[in-house]
Amino acid sequence: MTLQEKIASFTPVKYNQFYWWRRFKARETLSHRNTLYEKIRHGDYDMSDYFYQLQWEKKLTQEKLATITHPDEKLEATKLCMERQRRLADDYEKDEANIMKEMSKDFRAVFGVAEDELERYMDKCEGTLMDLYNMIKQDYVRKRPDKQHIFQHETSN
Repeated sequence: MTLQEKIASFTPVKYNQFYWWRRFKARETLSHRNTLYEKIRHGDYDMSDYFYQLQWEKKLTQEKLATITHPDEKLEATKLCMERQRRLADDYEKDEANIMKEMSKDFRAVFGVAEDELERYMDKCEGTLMDLYNMIKQDYVRKRPDKQHIFQHETSN
């Protein structure tokens, strides 16, 4: 998916004086009552939307600065664009940390794996998050066949 297609899928927001640097609404995540599988399928643990917003902002900055010829106007526009990018980068870092924290917490709750064991699984898995889920699930069911019924409602990928 290209950057433009990804941005087109976001919902624009009206100006907000407290979050003026954000042009799009934050993603909707599922409730904590939903299963880990449902959250993965929904995209709750995908890369933060702020990453794409930051890339989009860099593109808009280039386009905007290309149209400005007066040095003072260009300086003002550059300052504003750079501040917007800095704040989006901060949002991205915070959101990405929260996504990883929630994902780790949910994996540990569902499969009863320790944090270091989950990290080993993550290092070993070379596929998608769904591949990681299936890898851990397979080991979990092998160790605990009595829990296999928990995963019967799922369809693979």
